[in-house]
Amino acid sequence: MIEEREYKTIEVHPTSTRKALHMPTKDYEEIGRIFAYLGIRGAFEERSLTFHEVEGYIIVPKKKDWRMLEL
Repeated sequence: MIEEREYKTIEVHPTSTRKALHMPTKDYEEIGRIFAYLGIRGAFEERSLTFHEVEGYIIVPKKKDWRMLEL
């Protein structure tokens, strides 16, 4: 789906990213409010997120020889 929409993506460590952006790291309700302020949509609009939901998804690439990667 990401490729179909032609989004550029980058994987980050979520907690380190929140720290770098001066966001709370464990106040999941506040994190949800910040997401909403940024225009991000999701389940946090209806309920508090769990630790795992705040951490997000891990995307695993298709098998491909590293020498064929295009950065």
